[in-house]
Amino acid sequence: MAIIEGAIDMRVLSIIFLVLVGLYFAPAILASMFGIVVSLGVLLVLAAISYFIAFVIAGSILTAATVALAVVAVVTLGSWLPIVLAIVLVLWLVKRTNTVRN
Repeated sequence: MAIIEGAIDMRVLSIIFLVLVGLYFAPAILASMFGIVVSLGVLLVLAAISYFIAFVIAGSILTAATVALAVVAVVTLGSWLPIVLAIVLVLWLVKRTNTVRN
């Protein structure tokens, strides 16, 4: 019976601990969520402005969408380019290893 009571006490302590940790980190979590929402909003505004300008100049929906996609790709270059370069490096090393082995 003492083991079961100890487990209940640990469960209560862990819930209290999780609540306190949640309260402690709540401002940081909310700030990061706000930052993500603002960043996505800025990206959408940039894409919409570039889409509008390209549509007015070119008169084509496909061209305007391509320009807007290119603008978003250039603006977010720092987040996806390192991943692409790492993948290309791994593929190159694998190919080079297979070439040396054969």
